[in-house]
Amino acid sequence: FPTRRSSDLMGCAICVTSIEGIGSNFTIQIPLQISHEEAASSFESAEMLPSVPLYTINGRPRILLVEDYDPNVLIATTFLENFSCTCDGASDGKQAVQLVKEYRYNLILMDVQMQDMDGYEATRGIREIEQQNNLSPIPIIAMTAHALSGDKEKCLKAGMNDYVSKPFNPEELRIKLQQHLLAEVA
Repeated sequence: FPTRRSSDLMGCAICVTSIEGIGSNFTIQIPLQISHEEAASSFESAEMLPSVPLYTINGRPRILLVEDYDPNVLIATTFLENFSCTCDGASDGKQAVQLVKEYRYNLILMDVQMQDMDGYEATRGIREIEQQNNLSPIPIIAMTAHALSGDKEKCLKAGMNDYVSKPFNPEELRIKLQQHLLAEVA
């Protein structure tokens, strides 16, 4: 029950209602404090990122979220929006590589384990596209449920820039986003 475990770790409530022969309805309640003033002060504004305006939408950094598990997509997207980011989604590595061919992103959050093409292979494909087209590398942060010794090194060896374990701590994710977005313009 990864959803149950993630919900518990994040302080969420999960409810299930089921009607035999019809189906089940799953509801996850995520406790978020919404403060526009706090969100604005906690994340660098687009004016602080002068060399990336081509990749922003309405002044918000454009992030590619590569994740194949819908509950994780919902959680990550909610936090990214609260961090004043615009989020595009890819459900597997192949789709992520295709999106990078079509659009430029300020940062990519990459799940490591996915069907068809995993995050390692997708990262190598993205790095190849960047080299072939003489493009600056997009910061890629791995997101994985694996927290074993050597996993971070494996991500870095594949060409990723950083690593967060799932379920992620929202403040840790915010800090990593901020570090890599600022490093992109340095």
